[in-house]
Amino acid sequence: MAHDLLRDLLDCLEILHPALTRPGFQNMLVVFTGWVLTMGGPHAVTQALVATHLAGRRHHEAFHRFFSRGTWDPDELGRLLFGWLVRLLPADAPVRAAVDDTLAPKKGPHVFGIGTHLDAVRSTRAVRV
Repeated sequence: MAHDLLRDLLDCLEILHPALTRPGFQNMLVVFTGWVLTMGGPHAVTQALVATHLAGRRHHEAFHRFFSRGTWDPDELGRLLFGWLVRLLPADAPVRAAVDDTLAPKKGPHVFGIGTHLDAVRSTRAVRV
């Protein structure tokens, strides 16, 4: 029964496939499956490889590289996931979402306020420097 539930969950992840390369999607499935199967201890990449019995058969760096240097876009994954979730709701249902982008990288010329700094010493309540 648990195996069937995991298979259904992995099938749902198929919606993320367009945002990932083929190897990236495979690595994501391994890490995700390992995190689901991890009963205790840290939910880390290496623990996921132990839970999926890939530890020692494939080098762990390929899975760590998925997060550090992968070619996927977290915003695109979020958009695909959100679109899938919205389709599950009735057409007239309101959508309320709380989003936390604390861990998302905030770099580049299109990020508002990236070069804005407040000088607390020279600023006053009336004038911000």
